[in-house]
Amino acid sequence: MCRALCSLSTDFTNFLGFSSPYETVSLGSKTKHGTTIISAWRTRGADGAGPDGEVKHSNAYPPLTLIPPIRSQIKVTLGL
Repeated sequence: MCRALCSLSTDFTNFLGFSSPYETVSLGSKTKHGTTIISAWRTRGADGAGPDGEVKHSNAYPPLTLIPPIRSQIKVTLGL
């Protein structure tokens, strides 16, 4: 059986008029049966609704350390 996954960005859901991740995943009634919906909202965390319609929430956590963008680019490029 094939399942679908739908990941929605904050910008797109704001454009559609939603104001929270919980509101966003509530649109599951408008999707194909069995679809899993995930909506991450930066500092507000992420919500998701599985095929059964149960909504789960995950808090946003700040990074332990910040890596300057140039340094991270070098690490990725060099494969370190």
